Amino acid sequence: MLFMRIIFDNNAFAYLAQRREWVDTLIKLKHLSKESQIQVIGTCTLLRELSGLALSDVEMYLTTLSQYQELVSGKILMPALDALVKEGQELRPLSFEGSLLDEEKVENFLYNLRDPSLAHELFGETGSLKAEYHSSMERAVQKMFALPEFHAANAFEIGMGYKEWFQRFPSSLQDWFVHLF
Repeated sequence: MLFMRIIFDNNAFAYLAQRREWVDTLIKLKHLSKESQIQVIGTCTLLRELSGLALSDVEMYLTTLSQYQELVSGKILMPALDALVKEGQELRPLSFEGSLLDEEKVENFLYNLRDPSLAHELFGETGSLKAEYHSSMERAVQKMFALPEFHAANAFEIGMGYKEWFQRFPSSLQDWFVHLF
């Protein structure tokens, strides 16, 4: 009897699959998945992000992909844009089952991803998206430093301000949460 579905983001799955201290947890998840107590749902987004690893560390890429493939058992959500188009065509929300890629597409997709050079070609735009994200973050930092409150501050003072903010973060977060209600 299935009681939980899990979707991993790239960072969470990378910690789970690539760090020795999480091996036992990964084994437990595989066991629970095989017993149908949990269902791990794959995403094209995670696979797209993982494809970047194919350029720098092929062995880790293939190991991580293999772990992911074993856990998702052929269940991968279709890309969000495709789901949106499908909902628009059908004029109703997709059911969970309707939001999954069909088995043949999943098998073909995962087979092609096992070739690291092909994985990069399938998701080649990932690098350009990351470069654009980096550029937009740089522009945001420049805009922030252009604010009047930063004109008289030096880099050390700004750094100390952020250090203090991060040290207060847990209590500030709790206060923020409490004030919501």
